[in-house]
Amino acid sequence: MIATAGIQTQPNAVAWWPTETLAVRRFSLSEYHQLVNMGFFEPNERLELIYGLLSPMSPVQPRHAAAVTQLTTLLYQQIGGQCIIRNQSPITLSTTESELEPDLVLAQLQTDNYASGHPEPDEILLVVEVSDSTLRYDQEVKSKLYAEAGIQTYWIVNLQTDQLECYQDPVLLAAGGSGYQKKQIYRGIETAHIQAFPDALIPVNQIMPLRTDVT
Repeated sequence: MIATAGIQTQPNAVAWWPTETLAVRRFSLSEYHQLVNMGFFEPNERLELIYGLLSPMSPVQPRHAAAVTQLTTLLYQQIGGQCIIRNQSPITLSTTESELEPDLVLAQLQTDNYASGHPEPDEILLVVEVSDSTLRYDQEVKSKLYAEAGIQTYWIVNLQTDQLECYQDPVLLAAGGSGYQKKQIYRGIETAHIQAFPDALIPVNQIMPLRTDVT
């Protein structure tokens, strides 16, 4: 396990979009929801609203999907019934005009299973992104966004190096913007703890699917 304190992300993570040279139209969450309700988007169109900008989501590759399934199975075995486990379903981050669909979210129990509205930061116990081609984006843009929104714990299942990156305790950074105060990296047979469920032990090697590119 590797631990690092004071992890910083880019202060201006939105610079991934060329907003300095092109005029862009940002949408509020209310406007975005109106477009969704009007059926403006194609039924199979996968989009996220990030800082008011629409961002297409990458197609889900087989190894990515397998990692989501394996982690979901582990979580149901250890904490099923103690929270709501959501897969690739929206969360609403009102303070950043964002609505994302993380690969996995643990949310507080709700009698209506969030039929009245997507989980918001004070209801979210853990956000997980499974990363292969999107690794840098998830480490920089989404890490900043989740920290700014007040998500207490954020995990990246890093399929490039078969490791689990665990970020905790969002803070405002001296250089500007937001980030996480703590980062821990787990590999192989090491086990990760969920901040909201300290008795749950998640073996990293049981999250990572078999590699198909190794001969």
